[in-house]
Amino acid sequence: MARNLLIGFAWLGVLCGQTAGSRPVFEVASVKPSVAPVSQQYDFRMRGGPGTDDPGRITYENYPISWLIMDAYSAARWQLEGPNWLINDYLPGSPRVDLTAKIPGGTTKEEFRLMLQNILEERFAIALHHAKKEMGAYYLKEAKNGSKLVLSSKRANPGGDATPKRPGAAKADPASDGFPVLPSGVSMASTGDRNRMRATNESMDAFALKLTTRMGKPVTNATGLKGEYDFDLYWSSADVSVGAEAGPTLLQALQRQLGLTLEPGKGEVDVLVIDHVEKIPTAN
Repeated sequence: MARNLLIGFAWLGVLCGQTAGSRPVFEVASVKPSVAPVSQQYDFRMRGGPGTDDPGRITYENYPISWLIMDAYSAARWQLEGPNWLINDYLPGSPRVDLTAKIPGGTTKEEFRLMLQNILEERFAIALHHAKKEMGAYYLKEAKNGSKLVLSSKRANPGGDATPKRPGAAKADPASDGFPVLPSGVSMASTGDRNRMRATNESMDAFALKLTTRMGKPVTNATGLKGEYDFDLYWSSADVSVGAEAGPTLLQALQRQLGLTLEPGKGEVDVLVIDHVEKIPTAN
C-alpha cells in the first residue's frame, strides 16, 4: 500500500525572503552566454565547489539556466514550473551559460547556494514563488541483496584522495561505449544519451535529491544508510522501446552497480514557480 510522502522545503521561503545584500557573495564571478555549438549542447558540465577537491572555485560550462536554478534552491526539475523554454532548456538549441566564480574560504554548501541565488537575481532578474503540489514519488531503498556502497575514502582516511574505492569501479568506465569520462573535479556529465555521475562524500539524502532530477519525481532516502560514500554510476537514457542500442537504464544501474532500488509511492511537495527569468545574463 502506497504511503503518503511529505517532502518539505520549509527553508525555501526563508531563503526567498532574504535580501540579496544580506547574503554571502562570490569574491569574483563571470557569467556569459555559452558559445558551444548546438551539436555539443547535451554535454554540459559542473566542477568544483564546497565538498569537492576544488572548494575555492566553481565552474559551470554550457549549463542550462534551469539547472542553475535547481542548484541554487536545492530543487529538482519536477519542482520547477515556468515558461516552456526554461523547463525544456536541456534540449539542444536552448540558451546556455558559462559561469566561473571564486568562492571564499570556508564557504558551506548552504552559503554557496545563497551566492548562486544572488547571481540569478542580479544577472538573470529571476522572480519566483513556491506552492504545494501532490504527485507521484519514489523511495530510495537497498536492493534485495543489500547495497554495494563503500564509505567515503576521505572519511575513512582523512587527507586521502577522493577516488571511488568501490570494488570494480575502474571497470565501470566503458568510454568505448560512449559514456563520458569525468576529469578531476567534474561530478556529472552527459554525452548524448550516455550519462555518468561521480559522487564523493555523498550522503544518501543528497543522492536522493540528485535522483529526483533524473526521475522527474521526488525521491526520498529510505535506505537507512548513514555516513557518506564514494561511488561511480553510469547509465543510458536512450529509448530502448525503439530498438536503441544502450547501456543499463538508471534503475538497472542503481541495482547492479550500487545495490539500490527505487520503490514508487505518492507525496505532497513544494514547487518553484518561476514568474520571470532572463534568457541572457547582464554583461560582466
